[in-house]
Amino acid sequence: YGAEGMSAEGKKFIENELGIPVFSQYSAVESLQIATTCERRDGFHLHEDLCHVRILDESGRDVPAGQSGRVVISNLLNRATVLLNYELGDVASLSEAPCPCGRSGTLLRRIEGRSEDIVWLRDGSFVHPRALWAVLKKEPGLLRFQIRQSEIDRFELLVLLTDDCDPRGFFDKAGSRLREVLRGAHVEMRQVSDLGLHEPGKHRPVIALGRRQAAAAGR
Repeated sequence: YGAEGMSAEGKKFIENELGIPVFSQYSAVESLQIATTCERRDGFHLHEDLCHVRILDESGRDVPAGQSGRVVISNLLNRATVLLNYELGDVASLSEAPCPCGRSGTLLRRIEGRSEDIVWLRDGSFVHPRALWAVLKKEPGLLRFQIRQSEIDRFELLVLLTDDCDPRGFFDKAGSRLREVLRGAHVEMRQVSDLGLHEPGKHRPVIALGRRQAAAAGR
């Protein structure tokens, strides 16, 4: 698969229940091939001869292996349009250990999503989309969700649920945990029949205010 993210739970279901190995190709228009899933499926092997990858913090410094940061690339192949230290807008982390397959190149441990999906709160702290997913996945019956941040302290949760799921029970349990993660912010919740797609044809589980917009709203 490519172009769209897949949760660890989704990969586990496909491999264990359907017996189909799951592989992904990490690429971008700006750099073509960046990384490919190892056959051990413990991470992504970087194509270091095609694209140089750095993982940086908010200050532009390289982060240690195992720590999440912003993906910054340098295209080593395109001689017509040279891109050096170009930020893709993705969040990822490098592996702390060599890959068990025996390859000695750099291993991208995890691609976590888009940096614009980070939820910034009034106190200046942030919540990663994975933390929101960790809360919601505990309740059975969830097919797909989308969390929209309309104001610094206001969110809307839209969910697609299975036919046998009780919406009231789902919202009671998931809602309280979600408000705790969002530091007591107001969360409106409703069940929908379709969440649609965003450009370019992708589902965005989290639509958050940008960091600057959130900072301005928090003053």
